[in-house]
Amino acid sequence: MFVDAKRFKEADVKDGLSVYKDFTLEEVKEVEDLVLDFVISTGSVDRDSDRINPNGWRLDAFNKNPVVLFAHDYTSPPVATAIATWVEDGKLISRAKFTPKEVYPF
Repeated sequence: MFVDAKRFKEADVKDGLSVYKDFTLEEVKEVEDLVLDFVISTGSVDRDSDRINPNGWRLDAFNKNPVVLFAHDYTSPPVATAIATWVEDGKLISRAKFTPKEVYPF
């Protein structure tokens, strides 16, 4: 069952609901084989009515181990490594190098 953000926020103990995050894919740009650029954050208001200024991201800790996880699942191996992350036109963008199928078939 899918519910809108308002219904989810109002649910008691989340009423046994499974949570699936929703996002809008703005643009994915292939740079070279297994390397893609992603918009990973903007200054837009999210479904919890939060807004993060892209210029405010502190990436020092992330850059020490810049792994890209599928669906933020830290129990599975990373699917890529962020090789560059920057702010451009009000968007936080990351360039990721994906793991070859021979190394990680997922």
